[in-house]
Amino acid sequence: MKILLLNDGQKFNNWGIQSTTISLKNILREYVDVNAQFSYLPHEIFMKKYRFDPSLFGKKIFNRNSRLRKYLGIPIKFPNYADEFEQFYEYWINNKLNKIENQVYNKIIDADLIVFNAEGSVYRANKSAALGLFLLALASKLGKKTLFCNGSFSLTNQDNILESYAKKAMQEIDYVFIREPVSFKTFCKHINHSDVEMVPDAVFIDNKTKNIEPLKQQFILSSSMLPLHSYRFTPHPIETLASEIKSKFGLDPIIAAIDTEDKYLQNIAKKNNWKLLDGSCSPLDVRNEIAKSQFILSGRYHHLIYGLIDGTPIIPFDTTSQKIKGLLELINSNQTLFDPLNILQEKPMLINNVERVLKNRSAISNEYNLKLNEIQKSFKKYSKIG
Repeated sequence: MKILLLNDGQKFNNWGIQSTTISLKNILREYVDVNAQFSYLPHEIFMKKYRFDPSLFGKKIFNRNSRLRKYLGIPIKFPNYADEFEQFYEYWINNKLNKIENQVYNKIIDADLIVFNAEGSVYRANKSAALGLFLLALASKLGKKTLFCNGSFSLTNQDNILESYAKKAMQEIDYVFIREPVSFKTFCKHINHSDVEMVPDAVFIDNKTKNIEPLKQQFILSSSMLPLHSYRFTPHPIETLASEIKSKFGLDPIIAAIDTEDKYLQNIAKKNNWKLLDGSCSPLDVRNEIAKSQFILSGRYHHLIYGLIDGTPIIPFDTTSQKIKGLLELINSNQTLFDPLNILQEKPMLINNVERVLKNRSAISNEYNLKLNEIQKSFKKYSKIG
């Protein structure tokens, strides 16, 4: 079977999407076709704003609202809202396409199964989600088998462009796998689909790391998608929190910061001479550090999953969507979800949580192991696609 993987993140500078891409391929080979041949539409395509979109010193020259945007070219044309779908089906099927669109179209035509790795959340006016949903719907119109997987699904009254958009696209998509129960309930409340299942994030298929080092007197700290980088004073509340944990419990902070908006956290690590895991590290490097840590404090979805797999207690920060609430519900955890924009007020509760997980680390780890066995059984649902 030839499988086209939309939103391939193997070369993108983010550990979560790197991991999901690799894990998803392993699942598809195990449960759909052991001899599957993969082609890819990279994550960069989903992020690309213009056909001419240069960078300088790692930063894009033109922003989304550039006055020059009408001259820079649209890389891939797709609907802005539900009522435009039919016109865009006609545009794509009649082959009046630019160079990038032709490449995408030919990849769809050449594949048997089109899989959208919806890593992240379908919410508000998310461009990547809209493009992925449309390409799946288009592929179905072209007679291809289609799968939406590995994504969360959240709808709000604010900028709710995607509800009607998703309803339109989902009419065409064959299989829908939502990765956590909060989003699964939201999806089922708003959209009627005959073959929707709750199937956890692909990274849960991974085995424990083979790290044989003993636990170290350290903890992992990473950020959240909420705008922690916008804090304008010194020291940053997250620095104050990490320093207090280090002082009170004798644990060294290990900072995991790879994303552009995590520059503030990299600066904090360098300022304090704390160990930094950055873009030079692989997902396995990060997982090895998490596995030998006392706990992980994070608002990054996949960093928390790394902890769950290796039995490292998690202390979660909230993020921009409901996915971490959903993750906690998935593992039946009554763990408090902390607000990373209100650290100073919640710090006493955070410190109490640290004390609790340190006292109960072994029991918490055993609970994770039991739950992980249940979660991994869910991946058998991929078998229906073959």
